[in-house]
Amino acid sequence: MATMKLLTKRLLSSWWCQLPYCIILCCVPFFELIKQINLQWLLSSGEPSFVTVRSNGQNAANKRRSTVEKVTKRVFMMRGMLLAILTFVIVSESKAGPFESKGWRLPTDSELSQKWRSADKNRFARISIDLNGDLVRDFAGLYISKDGKKRVALIVFISQKNGTFKKYFLDEKEYPYIDVLGVAIVKPGKYLTPCGRFSECEEGDVKNLVVKYGAVDFFKTDSDAKTYFYWDERTSAMQYVSMGD
Repeated sequence: MATMKLLTKRLLSSWWCQLPYCIILCCVPFFELIKQINLQWLLSSGEPSFVTVRSNGQNAANKRRSTVEKVTKRVFMMRGMLLAILTFVIVSESKAGPFESKGWRLPTDSELSQKWRSADKNRFARISIDLNGDLVRDFAGLYISKDGKKRVALIVFISQKNGTFKKYFLDEKEYPYIDVLGVAIVKPGKYLTPCGRFSECEEGDVKNLVVKYGAVDFFKTDSDAKTYFYWDERTSAMQYVSMGD
């Protein structure tokens, strides 16, 4: 079941698989119109053709009507199968609910009420992006500790081969920082680090950061401080590079 769920999620997360589904949903309503205008079909091995032919008599009309009905039925069956798969994934995700971490919670609306957050639909508090290249969207977000200390943490959930998600604690700050901390998506590409810009590199520093799939931009709005967290295939773990000046 976990393998089937993972395969389904990978398929539905790919745009080239979602496109036929959208086309089918858009085209189905037109089949009733096709039947009403009595569009003529060329029957070839029981399959419809877009070549119109002259047909006389009730038998030809019945054949055309039967062909249109068969095509309509097949398309509705295909749409039903896709809807069933989509429903399966949605229900599975809804049962799991939002990504939760024991002892931590998502920020409330009041905690994310700062004006600068209005530029993002998720208030710069969470992102969903494929970080490790397995075609499944991973999740990264700000979390607040439930204990009296009220710490702010950046937690990432990375999809695994068995269909589960592994949790990574990437950073942690004092609670007041919730007013200025945010997360954003870093698109694949090559990024020049401060080390590369100022030529003050130490041994082991990265001059150019190559983001293969995507990364998490963990930033502060009151300064230039920001850190890119990305998936390292060599170590199979999250790594980071400071990008602030």
